[in-house]
Amino acid sequence: MGQKGFDKRKILATVVWLLERTFIRVGNEEYAKTNNSFGLTTFRNKHATVWGDDITFKFRGKSGVENVVEVNNHAVANVIKHCVELPGYELFQFIDDEGNRHVIDSADVNEFLRDVTKNEFSAKDFRTWGATNLSAKNLYRLGQAKDEKTIKTIREQTVKEVSVHLNNTAIVGRSYYIHPAVITSYIKQVLVPHFENFEKSKKTVEGLSWNEFALIKLLQKYG
Repeated sequence: MGQKGFDKRKILATVVWLLERTFIRVGNEEYAKTNNSFGLTTFRNKHATVWGDDITFKFRGKSGVENVVEVNNHAVANVIKHCVELPGYELFQFIDDEGNRHVIDSADVNEFLRDVTKNEFSAKDFRTWGATNLSAKNLYRLGQAKDEKTIKTIREQTVKEVSVHLNNTAIVGRSYYIHPAVITSYIKQVLVPHFENFEKSKKTVEGLSWNEFALIKLLQKYG
């Protein structure tokens, strides 16, 4: 997102940044038309408000749930300010070298992800990774409980909190988004010491935080 201008790749990078940090669905034009429900690529200008570096998204999501999502980022705010000034009511769009206007859609996002990662990743994979990563961080932050009752309480609390971020029920969050190895490794009292080792060493690879690297290693070993 640090590059100059507002070309297609910069707009796509902004959408992916939001996808990764907010868990907002990527969106589908058919859902927007038939159900009046929206995601990142189907947002209209009216769904975004920018005040300085603060951005607020207010929109109707899946199942008619009203969502309010707030983020703070200077680069993202600048992109959205630019997009709102373009012709048309769609939020995420760009002007090509010939002066033609194009709207970003979910296929563009998935193609961008495949190009950047060199793997068959999709927008849904980012939601799944985000939910799994957040659940692991929450469990580590809460620490290792010893008795069965407390373990159950912490497990359920984590699933509920992550599912709220996903705008899903706890059942959907646990069944479809949170990798089962995260919950299982916590119950078996493996997750916390595993993350402790990585936090102490700060071992990682370029592009990943230590906790993301720790999670990947956990999933490789226990997933």
